[in-house]
Amino acid sequence: MSRPNSNLTVSTGSQLSGSELLWSGQLLKRGHLVKSWKNRYCEIRGGFFLYWRNRVEGEMQPGNPRGIVALTGVELWGDEGGLIFDTIWLQSKKFFIRCFSDSDREQCYSAVQSSAEFAKGVFESFEGGGRDTAMGWMLASSCLFDAALKSINPERSNLTPREHSIIGACLFSRWSELHCTDRHLLINSLKHYERVLGRAKQVNTKLIEDMKEYHEGTTSQSRARSVSIAGDPGNDPMSLFNEACFNVATIHYLLGQITPARSEFQAILSFAKQDFDRADLHVNIALCYMAEGDLETAMSNGMTALKLVPNHFQAVVTVGNIHKENAKYDEAVDMYRRALEVNPEDVLVMVRMAGALLAHGKADAAIAELKLACELECDVHGMAFNSLIKAYQYLGKSREISALKLQQAGSETNSIKKRVFAFAQTV
Repeated sequence: MSRPNSNLTVSTGSQLSGSELLWSGQLLKRGHLVKSWKNRYCEIRGGFFLYWRNRVEGEMQPGNPRGIVALTGVELWGDEGGLIFDTIWLQSKKFFIRCFSDSDREQCYSAVQSSAEFAKGVFESFEGGGRDTAMGWMLASSCLFDAALKSINPERSNLTPREHSIIGACLFSRWSELHCTDRHLLINSLKHYERVLGRAKQVNTKLIEDMKEYHEGTTSQSRARSVSIAGDPGNDPMSLFNEACFNVATIHYLLGQITPARSEFQAILSFAKQDFDRADLHVNIALCYMAEGDLETAMSNGMTALKLVPNHFQAVVTVGNIHKENAKYDEAVDMYRRALEVNPEDVLVMVRMAGALLAHGKADAAIAELKLACELECDVHGMAFNSLIKAYQYLGKSREISALKLQQAGSETNSIKKRVFAFAQTV
């Protein structure tokens, strides 16, 4: 199932994407209160200058920088050995940084300029929509979800549909970051996406017809209604509405509400134009039918997706899963191999293929595939490792199980040693 799109897009005229990393590395940054120079790990991306106290492997959390500086309305000039930039638009505050080499200084200067241009384009595209909304969009597109929510303030009573959409994406992304454990975040995300659809609990047929008419340019009345949904006549309401429709359906699926999810995906098909978009929808409809136990209709939708986009990764995997459910293991393995041609290091596909091989009596091939997956997977406690243990248990190979558990214990010890060493380096 495709996840809701948290990589929000806006037409800025810039070639930058919101989350594109333009520069990263160590810099000296001068304090504002105590005028001393301190070593900081910094990133320039998405219209922001971000910095952390240090960068110790495994310790730095991307979403929690020590400082977030919006590069909006920046005046930038060179200093001996470094840069000075003044964020004069939102708040006039000078930042003094020094680089460790001339090359870093040139790259950093260029990155600040490019990021400031991106920020300027975002703010101009949100003209009339509020600076807090523009800032929230930039923060969300840079995966700074907590800061984005603080900027927009979900508790406000007069949120626009676009703000509801940004909040919905942030809440869903936080749910994903927490390993899909906080159902409350998912439900709140759904509520905000539903507000984009006019507080409807399912995709409203009348709204869909209006959006189709607007997209086809048939009536001015439908355009006016569509603009009122989007809340901003300067932007194409189809994009905002389509995203909300898709995300509502996706969250319904994740909440186990399969029938409404399937109906909503089918409704969106009525105005999806691009082959890849239609293939995505057919894959999701297939997943819904699989969850309902209708494997025949699921296969029909999966094959339709492959006709539209022959190398659609998720479509290939889904068809393989359906073959596996139907106990057609040779066909399932063929599809999984086809998927691995597209993405050779997808551990989940390798594990599923090993399961199909094992069910078909090809134990040696299954174990070989799982061993390869274990080598690719960084976390030895993960799915591939556990699947390999289960495969050995199924075959009654206790010696191999003991060896794997010793490997697991050794890996845990090495991981602890690495964390202690990394911490000692910062003291």
